[in-house]
Amino acid sequence: MKKRDTTKKPRTLVGSLVALATLGSAPVACAPGSSSDPAPGSEEATTQVAFDETAERAAVEGAIRAMIGWAQNKDFDLLHATPVHDSTYLAVHPGDSMVRGYDDFLESAEWFRSPDFRAVHYEIWDLQITFSRSHDVAWYYCMLNDENEFQGQPANWMNTRWTGVLEKLDGRWHMMQMHFSFPQEG
Repeated sequence: MKKRDTTKKPRTLVGSLVALATLGSAPVACAPGSSSDPAPGSEEATTQVAFDETAERAAVEGAIRAMIGWAQNKDFDLLHATPVHDSTYLAVHPGDSMVRGYDDFLESAEWFRSPDFRAVHYEIWDLQITFSRSHDVAWYYCMLNDENEFQGQPANWMNTRWTGVLEKLDGRWHMMQMHFSFPQEG
């Protein structure tokens, strides 16, 4: 794994940030280990807990918003609680920057401890969340403005496309993958 130069100015908060806050938990539709919806009328269908889409959507949206919002108070407990803690984690940033696996995530997140970094404001809009049929995976699309300062200078991502995939593991939503990109003008 390549060592990161933490003295360089980052592209933005989300440019190095690769966690998603896990907030709340609600019952899932399928029995543990089930990979698809049970057949109507089957024994599995009669014993499963109903999927509460409103509660799950709120939990996923809260987690997405907390993903950026943790930086306002530098809440590293919230930051570290959210990505999947294994080598499957992936975050793709504009340009050639990528974070692969939880170890790489931990290394990149340290940069935000710098007193030179300050989160200013973020805004998310056009958030669209979709759930898998088994209700244990969610994917999303939104637009993001992420305004920050580094050494008193702006370090912003404006009009950023942000997509990602979360999986519900042990009753909590965990970020599995994220992708950020900038629309091209013209």
